[in-house]
Amino acid sequence: MPRPTAKASDSAAAVGRNEGVGADDRPPRVSVGLIVYEGERYLESSIDSYLRQTFTDFELIVSDNGSTDGTERIALAKAAADRRVRYVRSERNRGVAWNLNNAFALARGEYFAWASHDDLQTPEFLERALAVLEADPTVVYAYAPTYLMDDDGRVYAREANRFTLGADSPNRRFWEQLIVRGGQNFWGLHRVSTLQQVGRLGSTPWGERVMFGELSLRGRFAVVPGTSFYWRRQDGLPAAYSPRRNVVAFDPDGPAWRRIRPALLTRYVAELIAAIQRTPLPIGERLRCYARLGRWMLSHVPGFALRDPRSRDIVVIPVDGIDPVVQPATPSAGGQEPALTDAPGAPSSTG
Repeated sequence: MPRPTAKASDSAAAVGRNEGVGADDRPPRVSVGLIVYEGERYLESSIDSYLRQTFTDFELIVSDNGSTDGTERIALAKAAADRRVRYVRSERNRGVAWNLNNAFALARGEYFAWASHDDLQTPEFLERALAVLEADPTVVYAYAPTYLMDDDGRVYAREANRFTLGADSPNRRFWEQLIVRGGQNFWGLHRVSTLQQVGRLGSTPWGERVMFGELSLRGRFAVVPGTSFYWRRQDGLPAAYSPRRNVVAFDPDGPAWRRIRPALLTRYVAELIAAIQRTPLPIGERLRCYARLGRWMLSHVPGFALRDPRSRDIVVIPVDGIDPVVQPATPSAGGQEPALTDAPGAPSSTG
């Protein structure tokens, strides 16, 4: 995922790199790229979940994809109050994929994590994820266990993680990224040097799967102990999934023909093939990866479905009697400012 050079017409990237509000001259150890679009309701709590991190040597890049609500006001206030916050804004909504790539392009740290405007991380996440990556150079991605919360910040379930963590075989790790559902989230910590070797995040609805597939060929993933990632799901239920609707969100400027399912699948497979080709692998391991991809493609033919139960429904484990993961703090200009708590009844830090 090489960092693109900002063009003169790319106002968000140019402003963010050279004149971003709240920018500090000294490169931080960690960069967090928080993407947002129309996120005024939860943006402040998400920003605060990073500003309250126990690890403090980081920058928080708030990349606004042309919001028309109160997002800009909230982000500017945060940037004015804390020099770690940098706010950049596109003049229009260019899609989720553009915003994710833009946030990474603006990063100056040695390590990088994406963040969302409506989700939360526990305060120890950056510190402990960084420790995991520094302790083991074979680990390329470190993420927290995934908990689900509702609009009011109450945790109601956690996703079971069914990945085989620590597998030494690249083709086995690649296979699991193709088929396993649930438990792994997008918002963990990477080495920037590794992400720069990976292809840019694509605009297909499964673009993150391609990225993780390529990362899995380059190293192992790890769950960060003593942390939790809180994924906010509206009305307590996962959002309905529609590849066609999601590809519009990821790439609103793309042609209509690219939104039909055969075109989406063709692009997805082509990007996975390119990921295998980019990765330096022994010839035997590369061929096994191609074979794994071929088996996955064959699984869409009647009679050749996968028997592995991990390829079907996500396993969600209800969590009863959990107190809200946020508590009221001092109200500010952006609204009420929630804070993560370690109070009794909060989800276990071990997941």
